[in-house]
Formats: sequence, structure tokens, C-alpha cells
Amino acid sequence: MESLNELRTLISRHADKDSVTVAAHGIRVASFDEPTELAHCVLEPLLAVVAQGAKRTQLCDKVFEYGSGQYAVVSVDLPISGYISQASPEFPFLSTAITLKPASIATLLLDTATGELPAAELAGLGVSDAPAELLEAVVRLLRLLDRPRDAAAFAPMVEREILWWLLNGEQGTAVRQIGLADGAAVGTFGITVTDQNNLHGPGVPCCNAAGPGVCCN
Repeated sequence: MESLNELRTLISRHADKDSVTVAAHGIRVASFDEPTELAHCVLEPLLAVVAQGAKRTQLCDKVFEYGSGQYAVVSVDLPISGYISQASPEFPFLSTAITLKPASIATLLLDTATGELPAAELAGLGVSDAPAELLEAVVRLLRLLDRPRDAAAFAPMVEREILWWLLNGEQGTAVRQIGLADGAAVGTFGITVTDQNNLHGPGVPCCNAAGPGVCCN
């Protein structure tokens, strides 16, 4: 609970009101004082953590509802729709998002390979309760927004830790899928992954800090 409270404080400090703010190191933070209208966009692979409030996202015929203390992983470029469903001036919707880079995940897979790999199946979007270890690492990453000099040295290590907790969590298969899309990992493990650029056709990228279903355009 302490980590979640601190995460709310950090997001509130760095996010502009009723908008998505792109901070240093590709970290995005969002704050909205009221529910939003339905929005449509295409998301890149990312981790989104909700610190307060709730949202509703629809992917094809599946509906995902999630809120405070939960996280979402998008593992392929996805066209989705959704909206913030719970937010108020007293308790605004607060979230943060981090782009999941295939090369970084592939490097971690190669460095820690045990020979047990999941099948390279498309997971798309998954939602889970955030474990304490993941929340603590995300908090440490956002703390570095106040310490830019230290961030240059420590941000890559904290990002790697976040990837480790994701790989070993409930959404681990989805995160591995992102890494296996990197040429180095695919070549090493001898796995063929469908070209994700051909899954959905052309779309408009969404710099989404509010998480799946809340576009910034």
C-alpha cells in the first residue's frame, strides 16, 4: 500500500491535469479529473500501471475492466477502444506507462535463459494485480524523474528489474512474446514468430500513458 500511495504522489507531481505527459526516459504519466469519452487508437507494446481510478477497454469482443493496483501488458500493436470510467477532482485517475522494448526483453531472456520457453502465441492484452515487487520497482523508476543526474546511471537497471518481474509474473508469456519478436532472441531459440506488423494493418500510433483505451490524440 505504501508503494501505491507513493506512486500516486509521483504521478500527480509530474502529470499535467487532464492529459498524458511524456516525461524523461520514455516514462508517461496521466491524470484525469473526470471520466473520458470513448476513444479509439492503436497501442504499441507497453506496461501500464493504474495507481488510482479505473478504466474500461474493449479488444474485439473482449472487455477489460481494471483499476487501482492493477497493471496491463500490451504485447503487440493493437487497435482498441476504451475510456476512463472512474475519476473525480478529489480522486483523479492516475496511471503511468512504460514502453516495452523488444531488444531489452530479448537481452534479458538471453542472459537468463533456462531452456524453458513458452510457445510464441499472440496474447495481445492482459491484466493482472500488480505484485509488491513490481510496484516498488515502478516507484523507484518514477523517483528518478526528480533526479535526472542519477537517472542516467540507474534508470536502465530499474527498467531491467521491471522486465524481470514482468517475465516472472502472470503476464510473463505476453512479455516473452515481445522479446521473441527481436531477431537476436528468435535466432538463438530457433522460434518463428508471426510478423506483428501485418496483424492489424495501418493505424495511428497512440502515445498512451493512461493505459489501453485512453488515447492522447
